[in-house]
Amino acid sequence: MPPRLSAAGIDVHALALRGDFLLDSGHLAGSHHLHPQESPASALAGVCRDVEPDFVLPGCDASAAFLHSLALDPQAPPALATTLRRSLGDPGSLRASRSKRLTVSIAREAGVRVPAERDAASAEDVRRFAAQHGWPVVLKKEFGAAGRGVRICGGEAEIAGALAALSARGPSRELPAISVQEFLDGPVAMQAVFAVGGVVHERLAARKLEQHPRPTGPSSVVQLLHDPGVDEAVARLVRAFGFTGVGAADLVLDAAGGPPWLLEFNPRPTPIVHAGHRVGRDLLAAIAAHLRGVPYASGPWPSSPVTLALFPQERIRDAASPWLARGLEDLPEDDPGLREALERRADGRPGWAHQFVRDDR
Repeated sequence: MPPRLSAAGIDVHALALRGDFLLDSGHLAGSHHLHPQESPASALAGVCRDVEPDFVLPGCDASAAFLHSLALDPQAPPALATTLRRSLGDPGSLRASRSKRLTVSIAREAGVRVPAERDAASAEDVRRFAAQHGWPVVLKKEFGAAGRGVRICGGEAEIAGALAALSARGPSRELPAISVQEFLDGPVAMQAVFAVGGVVHERLAARKLEQHPRPTGPSSVVQLLHDPGVDEAVARLVRAFGFTGVGAADLVLDAAGGPPWLLEFNPRPTPIVHAGHRVGRDLLAAIAAHLRGVPYASGPWPSSPVTLALFPQERIRDAASPWLARGLEDLPEDDPGLREALERRADGRPGWAHQFVRDDR
């Protein structure tokens, strides 16, 4: 993201733990290190005093949870609270946008197609749901990231293990809420948006061609997608949230041509948000236009499909991937320092990306 934001004339400052890949970007106007013993709230307040940012974006699920909690904190410094409200929108909707359970409920009320779902407090709840909707079923923690809070159960024998894995207490020591959801067998898509006050300023959708690990892990190969049904579903949800910022929805496409099913929403940037300029859907240029108060317009959609092997995700999944051999890798050629840092970490370390996913509850 920093190179694309910088190209749009935006000065980017980063606050992150030392060793975070964000700090390896060569397109930062300022790098601010968060020390492990330092209060993140105090560090952010200090950076905001020095930099006076127009907009604050979370870079991961953990930072989204942190910013949301800070926006809801009545003790937050007034100047910081104002910046967070401008960047994140209505504090009342912030928890809902992170909660998988509330997202499905709000989407249903907004007229968006969603899978059947109910709370799963016990194995008997799961069995009853499966008796009505069939196997397999999907068990989900209310809060989670990168597929870590999801288990697919193919039958009764798998229920106990899935519930035990999902019931592990996180840093808050609270017992996580779990739901059981209808399994939908179809192409999985996602749409990233930049929105202000529930109004989408720009959007970029993609169909997931490869994921790592399958079947619920993050994308590693995507094909950028133009789908009016996806546009409508996500716009309805964003409007219901009153969402402000950059976020992304996951959906299942209907092979029969009906509306997609919305699965969940992530109120933070996802790995495709920088790629919209390839298809005239530049979310980061839309952010720059919004901050300057000038009009933004989408460009024409290309006539040929655009497929991207995400870097370094596809290398991690399969270093001999045919997608890489076809020259489709989305390398950060304009950010050599970041590319080098990611290559060092990816080489010979399958699955390392999941070491950086934290329980954000």
